[in-house]
Amino acid sequence: MKRIKESMSLKVNIIIITSIVILMSIIGVVSLLYLSNKLYNDVISTSKQIANRLEYNLIQPVWEYNYDQINLVISLEIEYPHISAILYKNLNNEIETGKIKDKHGNIFDYNKNIVTDALNKSFRIIDVLIENNGLVMGSAIIYISDKLLKGKLLELIINTIIQIIILSIIMSFVVIFTLKKLLLTNILKLHETVKQFSLKYFNVRAPIITNDEIGQLAVSFNNMADTIMNYSQTIEDKIRERTLQLVDLNKQKTNFFINLAHETKTPLTLISNYLEKDINKRGISYELGIVKNNIDKLKRDMINFLDMEKLERGQIFYNHNQILNLSDMTSMKADIFIEIAKKKNVKITKDIEKDIYIKIDPFAMDRILNNLIDNAIKYNKSEGYVHLKLKRYNSKGNKVELEVQDTGIGIDNEHIKHIFEPYHQVSHRKRNIQGIGMGLNIVKKIIDAINCNIEVKSELLKGTKFKIDFNEYILRENDNVKKEINLSKPIDRRTEVKLEDVNYSEDKYNLLIVDDNIEMIGCLQESMRELYNFFYALNGREAFNMLEYIPKPHIIISDIMMDAMDGYEFYENISIDERYNDIPFIFLTAKTSDEEKLMGLKKGAIDYIYKPFLIEELIAKVNSILKNLTFQKNTVKSQLIKNFTGNKIRA
Repeated sequence: MKRIKESMSLKVNIIIITSIVILMSIIGVVSLLYLSNKLYNDVISTSKQIANRLEYNLIQPVWEYNYDQINLVISLEIEYPHISAILYKNLNNEIETGKIKDKHGNIFDYNKNIVTDALNKSFRIIDVLIENNGLVMGSAIIYISDKLLKGKLLELIINTIIQIIILSIIMSFVVIFTLKKLLLTNILKLHETVKQFSLKYFNVRAPIITNDEIGQLAVSFNNMADTIMNYSQTIEDKIRERTLQLVDLNKQKTNFFINLAHETKTPLTLISNYLEKDINKRGISYELGIVKNNIDKLKRDMINFLDMEKLERGQIFYNHNQILNLSDMTSMKADIFIEIAKKKNVKITKDIEKDIYIKIDPFAMDRILNNLIDNAIKYNKSEGYVHLKLKRYNSKGNKVELEVQDTGIGIDNEHIKHIFEPYHQVSHRKRNIQGIGMGLNIVKKIIDAINCNIEVKSELLKGTKFKIDFNEYILRENDNVKKEINLSKPIDRRTEVKLEDVNYSEDKYNLLIVDDNIEMIGCLQESMRELYNFFYALNGREAFNMLEYIPKPHIIISDIMMDAMDGYEFYENISIDERYNDIPFIFLTAKTSDEEKLMGLKKGAIDYIYKPFLIEELIAKVNSILKNLTFQKNTVKSQLIKNFTGNKIRA
């Protein structure tokens, strides 16, 4: 629109300038003709005026007596500057030697012959009869200087040209303003309408003032706007309808998962209780320890899911009117986590001010501490620390600050913005320690419910600090403080998995397993170590580096979702390396979609096995692949020997 406006302005300016040049030329020619004619008429008119003034005694004559003749000498004050001098003849029509007075009043002598000759050459001569009461007194000779006449004409021309230029400039501004107003007003109105429409004021329409091209353009725009409005309304209706369908579908799915979780709680409860009873009776074994840890994880995730859905629906299941000694609870909770932290070589320190009370449900506070301390240990590094701090922080003593700080891997700024959203995970890659993103969302909802605030600060590779601001409760007489609190026990993920060194045998096939779950590797090793030379790695990068110093694997089985380097990236590195691109590759994953399977097979994998799976099925597939591979190698080898032997005999 801006370019159209500029183009129209340029065209209008060109038209205006051309018109002004033509107009000035016409005015100039007419003015010159007018001035020339006016000057000539002025001379004639002056002559007649002189005669008339003499006739009516407007100019008083002066009579002088010289011998017997009378000379009439008249002094005239003429208004016209181009009249230079006036001489008068006597009755005999002769110019006598004497005196002459010019228009300035100067009197000087002259010689008749010289003056007459000079006047005839330098002046135009106009004769005027001088009459007095019908009696001809003589004649006046009016001498008009050519030089002065030309000077006056030039002066008038210059003044006229200046006036024409000034007039033309004024006319130009008037014409430009008028034409722009006539030609551009409608375009500017249309431009403003389009601008408003682009700002989503969809009800605005262009005014139709004229029936020219601009008017037709306004009509076309209005038709287009109506069409867009109709489509927009139709799309909005469809989006609204589809949104309602998706909301309903999401509600159905959520209800399905809630029902599934409720239905699963009963079997899990039975399994957990009978497992606990068996452990108490016979003691815990390595295998039962792994089973117990995974059952506890399932129970925790299921409870988190159900509680989060309750909080999303606004269902209140916490009683925050209870008074809690936050100092005692935080100290006890830190002590519970000390043993778990030691297994990861993480130290827990605490700085807790005594006798700080708040109003909150003890089970809710237990959940907050569980989540924050557990994450601080889980995402920490070896020889790191977790520091718990609880302090009053203002002079009034009604504010309390709880900090949980670690020296772990940290969180980048992009993830911090979404850290409290449901199901949000701090990395797109899956870590073997990563949860499903419900814990912090529940913590945030509990903190909001008691009108407090939680914030997080983090720096990659340096650590994270969560800070909660509580309102301290000042104890009053007869207040009932909650004392008997059953603190939950955190889940110990650091299961001591028994992984044995490879008992290498040249008679066995070499098998490389890549998975970030150490318990899964332990389970597979226990079942497959007698059949194969069993090698393992916790991610794709570790596995690729391991290929440099272990015997070349006959087959590789890899998970997909791993930290550092996932299964797809690991396979791509294998496929472009001539040393290893002939190794059969199997993907082992929890992703069950057809798209994932198709992507894995397109990359070149020979099979795609879903979790959960039977180890016997996995062993059967591995044996089948190795058998076919051996058969193909033997066939190729036999064919080569046969060809070589045949060529040798013919030779």
